[in-house]
Amino acid sequence: MFFSSIGDFLFPNFIGNILSNMQVHDADNVRYYLIVWVIVIFVGALSTMANGIISGYISERLGNSLRKKLFSSLIYKDTAFYDESRTGDLCKFTSLV
Repeated sequence: MFFSSIGDFLFPNFIGNILSNMQVHDADNVRYYLIVWVIVIFVGALSTMANGIISGYISERLGNSLRKKLFSSLIYKDTAFYDESRTGDLCKFTSLV
């Protein structure tokens, strides 16, 4: 997440350096700053993609773990619990577990 947002802070600096070097007709420095700018954009895009993949993976595992815990808590309740409760009322009791 750090690498994906650091490019946002560097963009004004790159634009300023490119424009300054264009005014003095220094093509080598313009080319250098453009290449570095593209690299920063690429690294930022890769880190944003990695952030999305990691966040998706973690949330998927968390949701799966919660579903398993809820299912196991419903399965291991006493029979008397199911005799006293209606099917629609089970949602109320599962939040207490």
